[in-house]
Amino acid sequence: LRDELKLRPELAKVVRNERYWKGAMVYDGWKLWSSVRCPLLFVTGGLDAQVPPDHARYAAKAARLGGNHDVEVVILADLDHIFRRSYFGFMGEYANRFRPLDRRVIETVAHYLTSHAK
Repeated sequence: LRDELKLRPELAKVVRNERYWKGAMVYDGWKLWSSVRCPLLFVTGGLDAQVPPDHARYAAKAARLGGNHDVEVVILADLDHIFRRSYFGFMGEYANRFRPLDRRVIETVAHYLTSHAK
C-alpha cells in the first residue's frame, strides 16, 4: 500500500491511515454488538452517505440476537451523516455551514435518556 501511495499521491487523501483501514477490514461488528448488554440507541440519517442506515439495523439485530432487549433504532429519513437536513445525501452538502443540527436528533436523544433515567 505504501508503494502504491508513492506512485499515486491522490490516494493519500483517501487512505490517510493504513493501520486504521487494515483494522477496519478485519473488524467483526457482529461480535461486538452481540456482546453489548446496556441499553442502546442508534440514531442515523436516512441520507447518510458515509454510514448507510442498514448498518444501524445490522448492529441492532446483532445486539438483540445476543440477548439485549433494550435496543432502539431511529432513522431520520431526510438527515445526512452530520444530522443536518439533506436534499440528496451528498457529502458536498456538508460545506453549507448554515444548515443547523436538526432538532429531532436532540429531541430523540433527550426522550431516550429521560425514559431510561433511573
